[in-house]
Amino acid sequence: MGSIEKVTIQPDTTPLTQFENLNNGTATEEDTSYGLNVVDSTINSVNITYRYLGLLFKKTVEISH
Repeated sequence: MGSIEKVTIQPDTTPLTQFENLNNGTATEEDTSYGLNVVDSTINSVNITYRYLGLLFKKTVEISH
């Protein structure tokens, strides 16, 4: 766990890649999974900023409680 402001997600950690590893029998304990659980009912949205192919994207995800 770390500060949500400072989390860097490593490449090739998509659920599809992890399921492929699992199905191929190549999954290991070192495989990393990421998730976000919002339990504070005062939080109504989460802003996500990420880079893909060198381009900067920003996305707002609405939280329904």
